[in-house]
Amino acid sequence: MYCQSCGTNVTDGASSCPFCGAAIMQQSSQPDVAQPRFQLNNSQSANQQSANQQSSYRQPAYQQSAYQQPAYQQPVYVTPTPAKKTKIGASPIVIGLLVIGFLLLAAMFVFSAAAKGEYELISLSNNGVELDEATLKNYGYSATLEIHGNNFVLDDDDERFEGEAHVTYNRVKLEADDGVINGKFNIIKKTITFERNGLKLVFRKK
Repeated sequence: MYCQSCGTNVTDGASSCPFCGAAIMQQSSQPDVAQPRFQLNNSQSANQQSANQQSSYRQPAYQQSAYQQPAYQQPVYVTPTPAKKTKIGASPIVIGLLVIGFLLLAAMFVFSAAAKGEYELISLSNNGVELDEATLKNYGYSATLEIHGNNFVLDDDDERFEGEAHVTYNRVKLEADDGVINGKFNIIKKTITFERNGLKLVFRKK
């Protein structure tokens, strides 16, 4: 046991403290029954307080938030507008070329049609010496030329030539076995003039 005054450890049963001389109060060895009752009361009070607190506690009511589904909006499909093609008008140059081409084709057809037919010799020149139509008749010399399609026949008093005739605008080309002779067609006078090796022949359409 211990001294209540100085706290020195003293022998059990001693009446006074050998260190400070203070009287030692004897402690009863029997248990204190009041202490458990006090503790029990405290435990019951604590339990009752806890129960009161539990009964006073109210769990907050759970309020579920109203979920609003977003309104579905169907996407609007916009049809793409095709780009307008810029119409390019025909330029004056193109129009002019088309007109020229048409005129050339028309002229070719006109000259080709006009050059075909029967011709008679009206003039003959050889190395600068010219025989006109009257002189040729006086001498009794005559020659004829026929152009039909792509063929020709040249006939004089002594010989006869046959072959292919090609008329391109005012150009006339006669091709035979013995050679080629080129001439010019005059659509106004309706004459064809051939020149070859100093010889000049002029035929007029009948």
